Amino acid sequence: MALIPTALKAKLPKIHAYPVGAGTVSEGLLGVPQYDNLRVWFSRYPKSSLIMNVSYTVPADTSHRLCDPRYLAPRWDIHVYAVPREHNATIKSHLTSTGLIHVRDWLCTDRTETWLQSSHQLSLHYDYELDALIQA
Repeated sequence: MALIPTALKAKLPKIHAYPVGAGTVSEGLLGVPQYDNLRVWFSRYPKSSLIMNVSYTVPADTSHRLCDPRYLAPRWDIHVYAVPREHNATIKSHLTSTGLIHVRDWLCTDRTETWLQSSHQLSLHYDYELDALIQA
């Protein structure tokens, strides 16, 4: 199994950790139609309750980019956000048991040409009070 390429993995201070790595993400999403087009980004800065964001991004105005093919194609990205180290094991458990299933389902949904013409995202948040993963 080839791993989903990591576009960026920022170093973390000791008080934070990434709840999943590229191997776990790759294993959980193996076989999705976009697999070969996905990239994973690991962000150092926690975004409050946001722990994972999956996005389909259609390039905006590309006229100033000299038609470079890298900027013309839509992108599929996965962003994994750092979490407080003391919650890492719990959040990892939620992501591996249900979170990556939500991501897989979102990626495997049939898309219309209209849908593919604009950008979209799926966000997974962790509610610390309820100890629950929330899909937005």
